[in-house]
Amino acid sequence: MKKIDLEMLAGYVSSKELRAKQYETFEKMEPSSLMNIDLVFVDGDHSAEGARIDLLNVIEHVSVGGLLVFDDIIHPLHMYLLDVWREVMKQYPDFKVLENTMHEYGWTVALRTY
Repeated sequence: MKKIDLEMLAGYVSSKELRAKQYETFEKMEPSSLMNIDLVFVDGDHSAEGARIDLLNVIEHVSVGGLLVFDDIIHPLHMYLLDVWREVMKQYPDFKVLENTMHEYGWTVALRTY
């Protein structure tokens, strides 16, 4: 399993700076290091557009048999995240999706099957 280390982000104080650095870090990574990621946990800025971008940035890189995890889908302040998740996942029939909307703020897991 590959781990993407983002410890360098710890010095950023504002979420806007952190978000900008996160995208910059992702964009600078070699495409070969992004292929076949076994586990991706998306926990971004919780805006609808930010969540959509995060999902679309990583989904093509999840390996067959790999998992994509997304949380806070029923958080009272971010109820639109479940819709964002479902809209994105409709475009990817090669993932089997499990949604948990019964516990805490909810989460989803998608297994890439082919």
